[in-house]
Amino acid sequence: SGLDSKYSATNVALYGSLDANLDARTVVSAGLRMEQRDARYADDADVASPFPKQTNHMMGGNLSWDRTTADGQHVYVTLARGYKGGGFNIGSQILAEQRSFGPESLWNVETGFKYAQATSPLQLQADVFYMRRQHMQVYLSEQLQQNNPLAYVFYTQNASDGENYGLEGEAAYRAGSRWQLSGSASLLRTRYVGVTGIFDGLGLDGRAQPFAPGYKLSAAVEYHTPAGWFARLD
Repeated sequence: SGLDSKYSATNVALYGSLDANLDARTVVSAGLRMEQRDARYADDADVASPFPKQTNHMMGGNLSWDRTTADGQHVYVTLARGYKGGGFNIGSQILAEQRSFGPESLWNVETGFKYAQATSPLQLQADVFYMRRQHMQVYLSEQLQQNNPLAYVFYTQNASDGENYGLEGEAAYRAGSRWQLSGSASLLRTRYVGVTGIFDGLGLDGRAQPFAPGYKLSAAVEYHTPAGWFARLD
């Protein structure tokens, strides 16, 4: 089967940022971004308006405080808001109420430190964070006709909220001029919060979100020769 479709989108954004030095070692930064996205999609499976329009008004930004200590350590706190625009589900089997989905937004608060000194062989970085996702875009699947596997479709819809929190760290150590050891570790917890509407019967409330591994670990050793060649094992 064929599908004749057309799509267009226009994004207009305004962005500004400001950095202020409170003293020789302390910097406060702020940024704000406002965006309007107009998108249209239609295909010959639609029986509604010939070229429906979706308009998203979105806003993001950040506010951060950074302090540098005498021994090369940075301590920081950041509050940020991000967003992702809405869109359309494409396919001849998509129902009219599943055709489009709206934008989602995310609030993130994070604090951590970084240590890097030119005379020190050790580099460290670690942080903890908490994120709150609003109107989450969730990837779903459904077989529209019980006895017809060709009617199996994938589509995106907006759930209620979600939260992510965790910690992560990285370290690297130079052992002389030729060897370097490095590693990283992170812990992540995610869940759906307050799921309502079409998601009620799916049992998502309190469950972990997809594509969010609970932990990650890595380690590496690297060797450099004076001629410029190097070998690395991860």
